[in-house]
Order: sequence, then C-alpha cells, then structure tokens
Amino acid sequence: MRSLRWLLLRMPHTTAGWPHPCRLEGRRYNPAPARAEVLLGVLSLVSLSLLLVGCGQPGPGENQTPTLAPVPTLGAPVDMTGSQHVTIKIIDTSANPDGSWYDQPSIKVSVGTSVTWINVSAALHTVTSGDPGAPDGRFDSGMENLLQPGNQGAASAFSFTFTKPGSYSYFCLLHPAMIGLVQVVA
Repeated sequence: MRSLRWLLLRMPHTTAGWPHPCRLEGRRYNPAPARAEVLLGVLSLVSLSLLLVGCGQPGPGENQTPTLAPVPTLGAPVDMTGSQHVTIKIIDTSANPDGSWYDQPSIKVSVGTSVTWINVSAALHTVTSGDPGAPDGRFDSGMENLLQPGNQGAASAFSFTFTKPGSYSYFCLLHPAMIGLVQVVA
C-alpha cells in the first residue's frame, strides 16, 4: 500500500475542486513563489502597521496633547449701526495679519441694513449662513453662483438685507475655516 504522502504528491493541486492553472498548461505547480508573495505581503502590512503606530506616539519631550490649526478669532464686532449699506471684502489671508478671510469678520448693524460681500481674493467663495457643516438656510450665495475671484463686479458680489434682529454666523462652503458674524440690533 502506498503512503499518504506519495498519494498527496501525485494528486492534482486544486482550487475549489478545479485543477490549478499550472496543471492545465502541463507544468508542474510550485507553491514556493506564492508562499513567498504571501509572506512578503504579510510582512509589509505588519511593518506598515508598526510604522503608523509609531508615528502616532509623541517622542520624549514632545507635547502630549494634539494641537489644532489656529482658528481666526472674530474679535469684537465693528459697530456699523449708522449705515444702511455695509460692504465686507473677502480677502486673501496673507493680506490680513490676524488670519481672517474678511476685512470685517464681525460687524454690528441695524435692522434693515443691507450687507454686500465682495470677493477680492484669488479664489472662489460662497457666503452661507450658519456654521461650517450646518448651514441654517437664512441666506446663501449658493454653489451654483460662486463668488468669482478678483472683484469682477456682480459675479463677485452677494447682498442680503437683515430684517430681523439676531446673530447671523456665516461661512464659505468651499473653505469652512472662513467664518464671520453679523449681529443685527433693533
């Protein structure tokens, strides 16, 4: 009687009941390259995992708490209650030392005041009421009417008249870090 090993060595190598492609071509199947590829793949994944875990750990003397990019502060609102029409320029951050995208990021106006945002920056923008990720639908220049860069007249401007008192935060849908505030008083 033949040994089990002899029998297994002479059986066609199969995958789910089908002969291995090497057997169909009349070649002898050698599993060593496939094992080497699998081993190389596993070692690569383990190395990558260790590298990523190591990158997430602070080294000696490093800050233990993560720090976020600075968020521009809006500061105290600029009182513009004496004007019926106010213009806010959307600017490049390099033009403003405090990092704000607006020449007046926080203003206070009276009910009935019309505010116009003019894009003088080098990028497309929107003016959308609410907070980043949570527009509230009170006003929106819209994604279909992006404010064009470089002060191109009406294509670069958006206006809204505030008819009710309250605090109206706004941001840019394309650049959620761009935030501003209009406080409307009676």
